This record gives sequence, structure tokens and C-alpha cells, in this order.
Amino acid sequence: MFYNGRKTIGVFLNRAELEFQQVLSKSLTKTAKECDYNIVFLTSFGIRETETMYDLYEKNVVDFAPIEAFDAIIVALDTYDTPSFREKLIEGLHSRAHCPVISFREAAEGFYGILSDANSMVEELVCHLAEVNGAKNICFMAGYEGHYDSQVREHYYRIAMEKLGLSVYENSVFYGDMWKGKGEAAYEFFFSDDQHRPDAIVCANDFMARALTSTLQMHGIRVPQDVMVSGVDDSPESRDVLPRLTSIAVDYRAMAQEAIYLARDLIEGRTREHNTYVPARILYRESTRNFAVCEDKERNEIYRKLNEVLEKHSRQSFFSTDMDGCADYEEMKQIACKNLRLLGNCKEFYLGLLGEENGDIRQFQSDITPFAKLGMGVYEGSLLGVPDMEFLQKELLPREVCDDSWKVYYIRILHNREKIFGYTVVQFENPLDGPDEFYHDWNLTLSQTINNLYATRYLLRLNEINQEKSVTDYLTGLCNRRGMEDYIHEKWPCWAQREHYLICGSVDLDGLKYINDTYGHKEGDWAICTVADAINQTLGEDGIAARTGGDEFVIVLTGTDEQKILVIEQKIRESLEEKNRLSGKPYRAECSMGHYMTPISARESFEECMRLSDIEMYKEKKAKKAGR
Repeated sequence: MFYNGRKTIGVFLNRAELEFQQVLSKSLTKTAKECDYNIVFLTSFGIRETETMYDLYEKNVVDFAPIEAFDAIIVALDTYDTPSFREKLIEGLHSRAHCPVISFREAAEGFYGILSDANSMVEELVCHLAEVNGAKNICFMAGYEGHYDSQVREHYYRIAMEKLGLSVYENSVFYGDMWKGKGEAAYEFFFSDDQHRPDAIVCANDFMARALTSTLQMHGIRVPQDVMVSGVDDSPESRDVLPRLTSIAVDYRAMAQEAIYLARDLIEGRTREHNTYVPARILYRESTRNFAVCEDKERNEIYRKLNEVLEKHSRQSFFSTDMDGCADYEEMKQIACKNLRLLGNCKEFYLGLLGEENGDIRQFQSDITPFAKLGMGVYEGSLLGVPDMEFLQKELLPREVCDDSWKVYYIRILHNREKIFGYTVVQFENPLDGPDEFYHDWNLTLSQTINNLYATRYLLRLNEINQEKSVTDYLTGLCNRRGMEDYIHEKWPCWAQREHYLICGSVDLDGLKYINDTYGHKEGDWAICTVADAINQTLGEDGIAARTGGDEFVIVLTGTDEQKILVIEQKIRESLEEKNRLSGKPYRAECSMGHYMTPISARESFEECMRLSDIEMYKEKKAKKAGR
């Protein structure tokens, strides 16, 4: 891959812009560089357990990834908090990977593991809160049920509570999301029972601990004075808040280093233990009454980071506004290039487009296509003059833009609901500078802009086509004569293979001239549309109805007997009766109908069938006049 003669390690990592993922990606990259291996991060916008089109197609990262082309794969399963996606990813790796697969932080059957003993340290943390800090009612905020790390950490929490002789009540264990979305729900759960209000809450990770701490403070509950809160992972989330969180620290840099070394040994054919363990330790901070003084310089660093984020938010807002106002694809490329600095110090950027050209319109699809087209390239801040480079999607980039240098790329699929536009490829000037939190928003903005541009182009082209060849009657919304003829032309080969009858029905509005002359043409249009609605609602998808003249309509369908058209005619009459009853008009919208059926044979049988159905319709119209 990438034509530089180096082995390539693929890394599945959800939300690479988040702080923990940044630490992991930088550490993996550093060690991969030492080993002279390319490294490719396959990232996602963020996958949820919903059945929305967005989430369903976000999971296409598994189908998109060139799994067969990697020499080793590292998968951070615990960054994906969606069980259905995890299952799809694991299944895809088992079925398609022809190389060693290493699971990072989480044991997975059939994969090598780089694990820590952080889970077992939960027992020590719970005991410390009780024995040293005097906590008596210690609760646990778990992740969603079935999450591996959360299950194990809850297990050690319960072991510690049993060892201490402390009770676990109905409101002692809350199941969250391993993210920041359940702070309010956790508060309501833990504090719903005044008799068993917690004085300490151990969270299964720092994300939930931070969210819970913020929610408690909003409700006037002080941390740690009223409730002690702790987390696991020692992510930057734990250090860049006040009070700083007590957390179980895992040496992710060491774990990442071990993961690359394990991959190297397995690629080179050396035997290794199935699982490798890296030690963890507890860092006691202010959130559990371990009052280490937060120095001014530390507070200043927190505020500096906050100001930096606010500044980037402002720039991202302007970027989104500019992209929303793009007139065409070329302007989009110029704006995107100018705002690449929001991604960081970006050295290389490429946009691969998936789909098929149809004239000047690219038809984007719901499936990953085998070929891609390079839609945009930026090198060291300058747009590349990119000709129409088509290449195999599994190669990620065309040969023409690849050199023999070491590569570390971040890949993200771009899509809008079920339409998959393509993907972005990013390499930073300093490979250790991975994406930050704006990587997500930047790619999302680009995806939405592409969708808007192509939707606009498609609508303009569609309007041109409709002007050239309209198949719809402007007044009723039914087909016109051309639409009916196109439909019959399309269906005729299929019809001719069946032993069915062609059935033609003629419908003619009664008294249109009288309505126009007496009440005006607007009322005449109402009567025409009323008959059209009755026909359309009755017919459904059984055939086609067309307005072929001012007050003339045609029904075309197939069937095995006459009963089908007789039922339709009766329903049309009933529908008109109801519409007339509700209208309050001084006149009635009524029609005459006739039909004819003939075996489907030669194409001419349609014209003859139409002629004969008209004759039958005029017989009914004549009979009505004679009866007056």
C-alpha cells in the first residue's frame, strides 16, 4: 500500500479527535515511525445505536476499509460504544483479515490483546474511599450493559463493597453510556432515594465522571465536599476540569508502544503471548478530598486551553457559513483549502469521491464502489491541479500523488444519510499532531457542502430535463399523454410475456362546458382535479392514469378478467359522490366511463383497445343524456 515498500498497520479508532484518542494515535504513530511502518487510522464521525439512515451508513467504515491490504490491524474496540457496530467490526475482521489483529484495552476472542490491570484497580480505589476518606455509601456509574471494561470494573466494585461489608442498594449502580450524555439521568437515579444518598460515586470512565460532576454542581451538590467523584483512564478530561478528578491512570503510551511492537513481532513471524498486560496506578486528586493544591500555572494552562477552543469554535463558525454560501465546487475547494488550518498543521489533504458520473452529475450511492476519483488535493497549503484521476478505492489514493516517504494518514468517510460521497485523507506536518475535536466538525461541514452542491446541480439538471420532456399534467398531477406512452413502452415487453388482458378505461368529465360558462374556468379546473383525484386514489399502483385532453382521462392496466376494472369504476363513482357531498358546490363533478379489454398481442392492440373503450364511454354518456 502507498507504493513506498513499507508495511502498513491499519487502526480502527472511533472519534479520533477526542482527547484519549489523540493520546493513543500520537503514541501509535511515534512507535510506528521507529519501526518504519506506515500507519492508517480509519475513523468515524461517531456511531450511535439508532436505525437512522445516518447511523446505518456511518457503519460502512467496515466495508470501506481495505482490511485485506493491511499487514497488521489494531482495533480500539472500547472507543465504539455501539454494540451492533462492534459486532459488525469484529465479524468483518474475522472474515476478511489475513493478518494479525490486535485488540487494544479490551480482550476479544480470536485477537491478540494489549491490556491493562486498570479494571482490577477499581477494588483498591473503592477501599481507599471507604477506609481513608470515610465514605459509607459508595455508588457506581457503569457503562451500558454488555460493555466489557464496564462489566469488569463493576465486578471489582462489588468485590470491594463485599470486602468492606458495605451494602449495594437498588440505586447504587446506574448504567450510563461511557460518554457524556447521562449526567442528568445519573443524578436523578442516585439521588431519588433520600435514605441512601451517595457520599462517593466511582464512574467507569472519566467521560461519565466529568459529566456527572458538572451535573451535580448545577444542582448545588458540591464535589468533593458533599459527594466524592472518581473516574478511570486518567484522560485529559480528568485533569482539565476543576476540581481535578481522581482517576486510575493507564500508561497508554506504553500500551501503544507495546501494540506496535507486538504487531512488528507478529509480522516478522515471532511467537508472542496471546495477551500483554501493562500496569496501572491510582492518581488521587481534589474530587475525592485528596486536596493537592492546584497551582496557578495549572489553572492558567486550563484557561489557555479553554480560550484556544473558543477561538477555534469562532473560526469553525465562519468556515461553516462560508461553505454554506458556496456557489460551485471550485469555490468549495478554495474555501476548504483556506480553512485547513482548523484541522491543525496539515501537510497533505485529499478528497476521494465515490460514485458514478452521469453527464455533469455525480450519482452518489448507498454502497461502497470499487473505484474512486480524486476530487481535491492540497500539499503544504497549495491546491494541486488534480486531473481526473480514477483509481481503485482499496488503494485509498492514486499512485500519482504517492511518494516513497513514510505515511501516517487519517481516513474518514463522508456521507449524508445513505449517500456516500467519498472520504478525506489527512497527513499532518508533524505526524504526532493528530486531529483534535474540530476534525469532526470540519469533515461534517465538508460532507454537508458536497451534498448541497450536488443536490442543487441535480435539481437544476432535472428541471432542464423536465422542460425538454415533461411527462406530467400540470393541473392534475397525473401523467400526460407522453407520460402514458412512455409507461406503456416500458411495460409492454413484460406484459407481452404474460397471458393477461390489456384493459383500457375511458373517463370523461360530464358538463365541463356548463360549469365553465356558468361558474367560471376556475371552477371547471376544480371539477377536472376532483375527477383526477378520484381516479388516482382509486387506482393506486395497479396501473396508470393519464389526462389526455381537457376533460378526458385514460386508465391503463392489465388483468385476468373484467372484474378488476368494474371494481375501479365503482370506487371512482363512490369517491366522486363523497367529494361532491363535502364540497358544498352548486354543481356536481360527475363523469362517464367505459372500458374494453383485449388479449395482449401486438403493440397495435393498445390503440384499438383505446378506441373501443371510448366507444363504450360514449354509450354511457349518451344514455345519461337520454335519461334527462
